[in-house]
Amino acid sequence: REFYGDREGQHATPSEIALTLHLQPSLQNKQRPLPEPAPAGPIHGPEDFRLRHPDGRMGSDPYLAKAEHGAILLDKAASALCDELSNFLK
Repeated sequence: REFYGDREGQHATPSEIALTLHLQPSLQNKQRPLPEPAPAGPIHGPEDFRLRHPDGRMGSDPYLAKAEHGAILLDKAASALCDELSNFLK
């Protein structure tokens, strides 16, 4: 929420793209602004999804993604996973 607020959405999210850009910086040149996404909401099967979200985005703005955000997100996820594993092993 700190990075993307209500533009995170539910699919094709900027946090997913940020992680990808961090791990594969060569993709940065493919970033481009996109039209407003269709709003997120319930999905009633594959046909409904394709009809309401033709480009796959569900309320998300992946153009906001930055590789630096991906590095922070990966570090936080790895730290949380290490903490959980440590607690589990105790």
